[in-house]
Amino acid sequence: MRKHVIYAAICICFLTNISNSQELRRPIDSSQDIYYGVSTLKGVKEVFPYVNLQIIEPNPRVKLQYTSEIGNLVRDEIQELVVQALEKTGVTIATKSDRSSENAPLNLETTIMIKIAPDDPPIYHIFIHTEALQRIRLERNNAIQAFSRVWPTTPKSLYTQNILVLNSSKLEDSVKEEVAKQIDYFIHDFNMANPKPVTRSAEGVDIEALRKTLFTTKSESGAEIRVRGKDNPQLLAIKELEMAGSEEAINVLFDCLTDDKMNSTLKQNALTALGRIGTEPAIEAIKKFERWSQKRYISPAQFHMGPQAGPANYGKGTPAIPIAQTTDSNNKTYALVPLSPYGSLEIFLTSQIDNEIWSKPILLDLPGFPQLRFNIETGWNIKGALSIEGDLVKIECLDKSYEIKISEQIKDTDKDGFPDIVEARLSTNPKNPDSDGDGLPDSKDSNPLIAKHKEINETTEIFQAVFSIMFATSNSHDIMFVVDRDEFAKQEYYGYPGPIILTPSAIDGFLNLTSLKYKYKSEDEAILTVSDHIGSLAGSVYEVKLKKILGKWVVVELKTTMIR
Repeated sequence: MRKHVIYAAICICFLTNISNSQELRRPIDSSQDIYYGVSTLKGVKEVFPYVNLQIIEPNPRVKLQYTSEIGNLVRDEIQELVVQALEKTGVTIATKSDRSSENAPLNLETTIMIKIAPDDPPIYHIFIHTEALQRIRLERNNAIQAFSRVWPTTPKSLYTQNILVLNSSKLEDSVKEEVAKQIDYFIHDFNMANPKPVTRSAEGVDIEALRKTLFTTKSESGAEIRVRGKDNPQLLAIKELEMAGSEEAINVLFDCLTDDKMNSTLKQNALTALGRIGTEPAIEAIKKFERWSQKRYISPAQFHMGPQAGPANYGKGTPAIPIAQTTDSNNKTYALVPLSPYGSLEIFLTSQIDNEIWSKPILLDLPGFPQLRFNIETGWNIKGALSIEGDLVKIECLDKSYEIKISEQIKDTDKDGFPDIVEARLSTNPKNPDSDGDGLPDSKDSNPLIAKHKEINETTEIFQAVFSIMFATSNSHDIMFVVDRDEFAKQEYYGYPGPIILTPSAIDGFLNLTSLKYKYKSEDEAILTVSDHIGSLAGSVYEVKLKKILGKWVVVELKTTMIR
């Protein structure tokens, strides 16, 4: 009789604790705002959930045991329930967590401790607590870091549940129900701290028809569609995709950005459209484009004959049309093609891989080669004859003969991927594979003479965002120069397909980024002016407007203010 009275008292005690705890529970986010002025969950992108199941056996001599199951209660099943609940919030689920890493995800840990009372049938005293931990720094000393609880910020006892289960058949349901409640509290606070932007409805919009319009580059007559004026069908398609703002529309705009055949002006419009859409999927698409453009430089280049992209978004480059072709004894086709990736027109050797695909062109060092000129109606001013015998290349042009060896043209003293004669054009060191000492070999470094900037801050991010809209949308692989005049030249840039070289002054015949200046900047808005220069009579000035959306600076408007 006494034993049952004791059990009844224990039950009343637990029920009282549960009732009080439920009354005290409230959205954590409001408490965090009171304490810190901001939620500790704001900006969290990745969560590593972990369920820990611990058992204390009746025998006091038996220590705490970690187990994967007890009765019908299985740890992996609870873990899966937690993961499924979190996935609905859109947060990325990390599969592992290294707490020593600077980039360790938020750890969401649920502890289930079960103490088994010595009775028949056994009584289960259950303790369940969920908390989030993250790597933090002391404000007074940033060198001191710790992995500490960041949620909840209210006293721990208010979010700890004690449950008394008298029947083992109810153990599984009781634990799962309480774990689900605690995870719901976390999800509630996570959603309050990270509200999802309202996505727009694309109802009634034929996204696939807009895709077809955007990717149609030629009219029914076969003429190339020029990107001019407000009535251009491709520009109108981009505008309609922006107005739709759905994930399907965003995917079409992203595909436009990553198509090397797409006009650079259309790419610029697609990028600003994503910025103006401003939803989380749109911002992620911009980030994805930046990652794609950063890798584009080091990807194996496939060469196509015909029209070539110019180094700036105004005008076109000289079309790649051979001045001579031949087939060697192995039935392999070679061509001599005038190209100007390093400023002036020079002769390159390429071989055919497929019908329209040619190998990466090899620069040929041909001192005294006749000056080349191209006419849109008549083509090149000179023609030549080409023959290939193994390593030997023979060229005849205007009664002059040239004999060179391919092995000498591709000689790479420092084994950095750039032939010595290319390094001479770029002013990199042919005897040092890493001319700027930043850990990347010259041929894989889009900034082979500009070391990585040591500090990444809002200014460097804004400058990069402007560079991306201006030059990561280009399809040209020609060399470009950053003129070392001001703060903007103190960092490296990525996204442009060709090599970027720092220069003390602008060089005629090349694309030069000459100026990048703030016109206005507030906490979440900035306007900059950009100037580029190709020659004494070729250059332009742009105005770029940016906004800070979901923690990222993105371009929302680009307009030309001058072309000369």
